[in-house]
Amino acid sequence: MDQSKPSFFITTPIYYVNADPHLGTAYSTIIADVQARYRRSAGYNVKFLTGMDEHGEKVAEAAAKHNMTPQEWTDSQAPHFKELWNKLEISNDDFIRTTEPRQHHAVQYLWERMKESGYLYKGSYDGWYCVPDETYFIPLRIESVSSCMASTTKNYVLFEILRKNDYATTKSDTYYTMTGTTQSGWVIDNIFGSDSRRQAINSSKLVTPVGKHSIRILPGATAETEALDIRNNSIRITVDPETWVNVPIYVEGELTDETVPMQKVTIEPYLDSQDAISVSASPTDVSAYDPATGTFYLYYRYKYATESGNNWQEVRETMTRTEY
Repeated sequence: MDQSKPSFFITTPIYYVNADPHLGTAYSTIIADVQARYRRSAGYNVKFLTGMDEHGEKVAEAAAKHNMTPQEWTDSQAPHFKELWNKLEISNDDFIRTTEPRQHHAVQYLWERMKESGYLYKGSYDGWYCVPDETYFIPLRIESVSSCMASTTKNYVLFEILRKNDYATTKSDTYYTMTGTTQSGWVIDNIFGSDSRRQAINSSKLVTPVGKHSIRILPGATAETEALDIRNNSIRITVDPETWVNVPIYVEGELTDETVPMQKVTIEPYLDSQDAISVSASPTDVSAYDPATGTFYLYYRYKYATESGNNWQEVRETMTRTEY
């Protein structure tokens, strides 16, 4: 491929194989082919893709009607599509089937990246589902799509949009009570200046789940606070259930020789942005989570993006779930 040329990628829909290709299938493929040929003639490196989507309820229904497994059915249909594109002299560079190993590998890679980033969660949703239209309908539209409900069984699908982990849930608001102290001032070589001051913390913060072991702590806000400011000033707490640390015990503010094993916690900005809050771990204490009591012990420093210089807030707080 000539790397000096601009690239152009075009794809048809990857067609359902619940039936043989038809006029509509040919129509969209010919349009894509015209565009691909034009771009090639204009000097582009063109990648023109078409193929078959071999997953879905309609495909399974078509296979059952022909007394085949879904894979047997799609294998029998693939030659029909390829033969038609040959007859129409379609200039596609590739033909993808969603049951091919290369498709599996690509989807698994994407899935794992999303899982690692905390974007996947179990959920449910309850609603009316129309198989021919592949659409959920709210009750106000049920009468207009009654033809979709011809089946003697109700087409209910459970998919309620909720997120939940061991620390929070979006089913109802989860709040944690914060108690401890905060110190603000200029920091030089990890040491606060003599003009720094320490104040008591006793507040309640909204917490939401953002991954299997992560939560987001939202800052205090008013009705006038912009949504972007709330996101920029949120922090993310991640529990590492595989890493345990020995946390010293304080009695009436005095350090004792006793320790308690807890799970290590990392603290970072919720957003990766130049406008987001800056967060760093305490240079002296390790943040941890006690699964026996459901309590977080957090030690960190933060600075808002709007603040100039080296003025930081140091937080030493205990975070316990608020029970209503």
